[in-house]
Amino acid sequence: MLREFGIMMSRLVLVSSLLSLTWTLTGCTNQENSVNKSKTTLKVMYYWDKESLYRQYGNLFVMDHPDIELEVVSTALLYKNGVTDKIIEDFIAKEKPDVIFLGTEKYGSMAKNGDLVDLTPLAERDNYDLDTIFPGMIRYLKNEGGGKLFGLAPSFQSDAIIYNADLFEKYGVELPHDGMTWKELIELAGRFPTHGEGDARIFGYSQETPLDFEFMRFMIGGTYGLQLLNSDTRELTVNTDAWRDVFQLALDATGSNIYLDTDKSDFISTGGNMYEKKPFIMGKAAMTTSGPYIFSQLKDAQETIKDYKPFKVGVVAGPVDPAEPDKIRGFSMVNVSSIYSKAQNKEAAWEFVKFINGEKYAKIKSRTLNDGLLSRMNVSLQFDGHSLEAFYKLEPKMSNSTIMTNVPGFNYTQYLELQNREIGLVMEKEKSLEEALRTMQEEGQASIDLAKRNEEQK
Repeated sequence: MLREFGIMMSRLVLVSSLLSLTWTLTGCTNQENSVNKSKTTLKVMYYWDKESLYRQYGNLFVMDHPDIELEVVSTALLYKNGVTDKIIEDFIAKEKPDVIFLGTEKYGSMAKNGDLVDLTPLAERDNYDLDTIFPGMIRYLKNEGGGKLFGLAPSFQSDAIIYNADLFEKYGVELPHDGMTWKELIELAGRFPTHGEGDARIFGYSQETPLDFEFMRFMIGGTYGLQLLNSDTRELTVNTDAWRDVFQLALDATGSNIYLDTDKSDFISTGGNMYEKKPFIMGKAAMTTSGPYIFSQLKDAQETIKDYKPFKVGVVAGPVDPAEPDKIRGFSMVNVSSIYSKAQNKEAAWEFVKFINGEKYAKIKSRTLNDGLLSRMNVSLQFDGHSLEAFYKLEPKMSNSTIMTNVPGFNYTQYLELQNREIGLVMEKEKSLEEALRTMQEEGQASIDLAKRNEEQK
């Protein structure tokens, strides 16, 4: 009996020793795996700080890719202190980020310079679906990249014509249609009554902020893709047929009293809610041009304004340049995600670009319109019951700024004083539009030429 007990105890000691050794070896192995499986650090060049990147993209990405850590290289200070292409290029060469967020203009220049990685071979290798991304965006990015796709953007901004269908029905006016020009829009807005005071006043057209002649000229000129001067030759172009058409349309809109002018901003009672000063939001304007964020505003107004009266809203594509009726300006992307050609972690960078432009990310972001319109069209083309399809109907085209504040020798404020003086004379019937444009061209150009001569003499 004692002998059997001793043998049993010996076996238990042996088993215990073996288990102890196994646990020790397993622990060592796990520690080694933990060390070997260290996180990859992905360097991302972004406009703002790390917290901002994580709120926008990072939190969702690292949940899906726990083995990748994001390091943010912020360009905020560069833009705050004044930036040039050379400064940005030197910054990128020094920091060597893996992923770069770009605006459309910088994307094009970097793509042409060979600084970005072509994404098409990577997408084909991984069977990554590009077909459900807004085709107009893909075509634009490829066109800017010389036929190759060097970046993707999860969202974009674009405008459309938004209208109050109830007002159109009430006043028996035909509804707007896709591809309307500014001329057609202004004429349609003019079919609504221009009389009435206070809450009884209806406007054919409005914007978020009160309009004036200059803002109308700015919007119409932007749709036409016009600039006030040639930035290369520094010559004003205001006395041209194209600008004459724009100025005439802006004058027509001003004279027809279809919109709320700046000196009539008290037509709605000034309550505590900011939406109460917005004619379209309050159902007091038939049409506006806006991005999709207006649907969030309509929802907020209904939830925050007592006795708010909702109305039926329609959306059509436009307004367009009559010379290019299939295209829409006012399109922009500030979040084109690209892989730097000298990235140290190109595969991890591709995982990041894939994720933030993918369907899973789009489904989460579709709950709001904070970031603009989703590039992934198969996720949702409506928000709060409003169709978003009109925003995707026309081919996107970038709009040139008509202000041109960055051209040496051109003082926009000084030019605006000249323009206001001359257009004021036109409105008072003291000058024809042709005479006013000629004076604006001559005096404006003389000011630019003087600045050029002063530069040369320094």
